[in-house]
Amino acid sequence: MLFYKVVLFLHILFSILWFGGVLFIGSCIFPILRKVDAASARNLLLKVMYYSHPKLVLAGILVILTGTVLGVVIGPIDTISDLWQTDYGVWWSKALIVGILTLGYGSFIGYKQTVSVLTDDLIIHLTNKGHRGLFNQKLFYSFLISSVEGVGFLTLLYLMIFK
Repeated sequence: MLFYKVVLFLHILFSILWFGGVLFIGSCIFPILRKVDAASARNLLLKVMYYSHPKLVLAGILVILTGTVLGVVIGPIDTISDLWQTDYGVWWSKALIVGILTLGYGSFIGYKQTVSVLTDDLIIHLTNKGHRGLFNQKLFYSFLISSVEGVGFLTLLYLMIFK
């Protein structure tokens, strides 16, 4: 019973770190970027992305691992057929798939899109010349692409609350 409580605590903690970290960047860092000069915005977001990305990916991996322990090692999933023959197995499978897709999307699509905007020589050149429109447009596009990760988080929350 203690092992279950510790793993559940870690699962919730890593979930908060993963979701909260991504939410903080999207809701606090991105809006600030429009308020500062382009060079500062670019430098700030690059530093935040390079620093936080590995930690957020690790938190996401740990959420998936602790969820797997909760479902398979401690939980009622004993055989592969439990994944589609039991209500818990179906629910757990959905959560696992959404978690993996959300982590993969954020890691390989959202992150790379944002970094590509921040390191694009043409965008940097135009922005340094005072033409910030393209930078703002591409940054907003990156924000929209990264927002798909938020849909994954909301789906996971839905699955956890209404299982």
